[in-house]
Amino acid sequence: MPIKRKEKADEEITNKRQNKKIKTLPNNNTTLNSFFILKKIPTKDRVKKIWDSLKEEEKFLLDDEFTQMHEEWLYLLKNELKSPHYLNIKRKLIERERKSIVLPPKEQRFRCFRTSPNDISVIIVGQDPYPNDADGLAFSSKQIKPSLRKIFDLMEWDLKSKSWSRPKTGSLEKWSRDVLLLNSVLTVERGRSMSHADLGWQKFTDTIIKIIGNKKGVVTIL
Repeated sequence: MPIKRKEKADEEITNKRQNKKIKTLPNNNTTLNSFFILKKIPTKDRVKKIWDSLKEEEKFLLDDEFTQMHEEWLYLLKNELKSPHYLNIKRKLIERERKSIVLPPKEQRFRCFRTSPNDISVIIVGQDPYPNDADGLAFSSKQIKPSLRKIFDLMEWDLKSKSWSRPKTGSLEKWSRDVLLLNSVLTVERGRSMSHADLGWQKFTDTIIKIIGNKKGVVTIL
């Protein structure tokens, strides 16, 4: 075979092999390509798609979450929120609300998730909401409770050389801008501490602690 014809034949074989490889690539890269496409879609649009995909009962049960949580939290926790375990928590919570007053109030229940998870640098984990004065943020309330007073005492001791001024109120609204003030149990019956410990909140909040706590540069305080 002449050299030029041989080179041409070799080139055709090479092209065929490359084409075969190219044809097999989309199946392997579908997830990767979808990820890059998805990242370009604004978070609000992604969340709207999640909301639109929900069944009617799921929309009813998750209305507070989709109203109060930051869009990036909703996208990050979309699978958790739609899980049978979480939806069952919300069903049981409705039953409890028919029999007693539940705190925090519905409009403040997911207040700690209003800040983007990307802005969180510290996680402070409490036990459950104050049974008489809960505002949706762990350790936060109108009055300075004993647990928060201890935190302030330690801060005052630790920051005495930094001219730190002790807050006069128990509200931790300012902290919530970059601190996740998360209770292990997110609700409580009024006047009865740990009364909702059996609802199953801990599995949900443990997942959140693992997700955000593994982010580089985040400090978790239990």
